Amino acid sequence: MPMFIDLRRSRLTPTVVVAFAAGWMGSFATAQPEIAAGNDKISAELQWRQSIKERYATSRSNRLATTLVELGMDTAVLDVELCAIYVDEPFTPQQADDLRQNGIDLKESTYVPPIPGRHPHGAYLAWVEHSAFAQARAINNIVKVNSAGRGYSALNDVSSVITDTSSVRLGLGVSKNTGKGVRIGVADTGIDLSHPDFPTPFEAYDVTDGDSVATWGLDVSNTVSSHGTHVAGSAVGRG
Repeated sequence: MPMFIDLRRSRLTPTVVVAFAAGWMGSFATAQPEIAAGNDKISAELQWRQSIKERYATSRSNRLATTLVELGMDTAVLDVELCAIYVDEPFTPQQADDLRQNGIDLKESTYVPPIPGRHPHGAYLAWVEHSAFAQARAINNIVKVNSAGRGYSALNDVSSVITDTSSVRLGLGVSKNTGKGVRIGVADTGIDLSHPDFPTPFEAYDVTDGDSVATWGLDVSNTVSSHGTHVAGSAVGRG
């Protein structure tokens, strides 16, 4: 769901920033070489992550719990994985429904088509139950199933050094400005406006609903992709 959000009182540099969703195509491109590795459609990494969860389910050891968290896995959800599913052709709506009925919760709106010279297969994001791995292996259209789960940590403490924002804040070669009072516009897939890391006030619109501010919808929630929340958080998040 494309949307526009106006977030004020930012501490960023005095620039109006419009960010468009790039999606997660880049992650597919970097993961693509694994498709050629081995004959099993279920990647070695995915099977390794499954084994860690199964060991933790039996032992409940603190060491394995720490490992799960570092890998971006929820210790309360031990029988499913977020996956990237590479395919020869897009699934039909009926096929996608059939997959969901059998433990493969395909997110149809996340489909990324093949790009010649980059990655030869299309790909989806999906939540896949461990018990559905055997079915995924048997589906001819599925080329490979990789793990899309990753552990993340905040790098806000070093980002200002990398982007040299201190030069703007101190007025070194440019007009001194902290970004206070600057409006920032983010056009993306939707946003969780209830998240406590976002400052107020803000304005948010669903620009696919109507043709002007007067007619745009106000519901910008998105339960399919968190990309818009991520981008807006990068711009003005207080976390």
